[in-house]
Amino acid sequence: MSEPIALIIGAGKNIGAGVSKALQLKGYRVALAARSLKPEDSTSDSLLLRIDLSDPATISTAFATLRKQWGEPNLVFYNGNDSHR
Repeated sequence: MSEPIALIIGAGKNIGAGVSKALQLKGYRVALAARSLKPEDSTSDSLLLRIDLSDPATISTAFATLRKQWGEPNLVFYNGNDSHR
């Protein structure tokens, strides 16, 4: 059976990073989504997705990219803040 997939939306240095580590320890592959991430820095264990929660199109694109590269997420953790409008 393949590893479960988690998507963390709003993957910052504090809560997002902590949740990512905890999920990886439980055997998840973790996709991280945030405004500041660079997709080109992705690794085999961490898929980095650029997302701007004030722009719904980037949310759809992030899910489509995740599904294409890894498959359907088993868990989505929303830690986002779209107050930067």
